Amino acid sequence: MNAFSKTFSNATITGCFFHYSQCLWRKVQDSKLTRLVSRNASSNDFSDDDKKRADHWFLAAVGLALIPPSLVESVWTEAMDAYTPESRNAEEFNDYMVENYVCQESARFTVDIWNVYNNIRNKLPRTNNAV
Repeated sequence: MNAFSKTFSNATITGCFFHYSQCLWRKVQDSKLTRLVSRNASSNDFSDDDKKRADHWFLAAVGLALIPPSLVESVWTEAMDAYTPESRNAEEFNDYMVENYVCQESARFTVDIWNVYNNIRNKLPRTNNAV
């Protein structure tokens, strides 16, 4: 993206909601949280309440791309506090979210790249393969 930005300085780089969501799901899989987060996984290791909280937690992460950029940090902080599953792997996922997407000062990908709220408001596609 940096080389592209240097070559095409007037271009606006926007991410794709599908690929953002897919990236988060892959991180859940890599973190071995799939059985906790997935609605289709049958596991007696977790209570229904734990699975419901984990579902809210993951969907909050995905939903960050759909809310006003100015609310991303506060909404994610609230979601972490309210719904983070009791798991070291879940804490690692939270760190991943903050380091890569949420922290406005130091995130690897700035909110204006992956957040599609303004695209929705302006009736633009949320994905990069819209017809």
